[in-house]
Amino acid sequence: AAQTPTLSVSLLLPRSSFGPQPPGRPPMAEGAGSAARGHVRTLAILVLSFACLFLVAGDDGAPGGPVFALLFIYVTSYAGGLVAGRLSLPPLLGMLCVGLLIRNLPGLGENVGSRVDAKTSSAVRSVALALILTRAG
Repeated sequence: AAQTPTLSVSLLLPRSSFGPQPPGRPPMAEGAGSAARGHVRTLAILVLSFACLFLVAGDDGAPGGPVFALLFIYVTSYAGGLVAGRLSLPPLLGMLCVGLLIRNLPGLGENVGSRVDAKTSSAVRSVALALILTRAG
């Protein structure tokens, strides 16, 4: 009988989510190698996301397009929030700083920051404000 291919999620989930280790197998070390695998995994997922965006959205998803600009702004602001969180600052502050940099730096401002049209930018800002107010209570 032919076997059907299955999707392995072992690369996406931490080792602890699969239950206890089988007897006789040494436990996985949580160290620099584990962190490096996590970064490589995140980078691979990010590259695949941009590739899928380009395949689905066409020229709008290519670098320089409005959909690419929105995804780029989202990814970099999320990364800025993570950096601010590690510095014991509110993540929103890091996201706002990245947004200001993207809009005002000479290379990024023209190629990414100004590619999002005003109508889409207004809708995204309204949704973001609603989310911030909802989280704040």
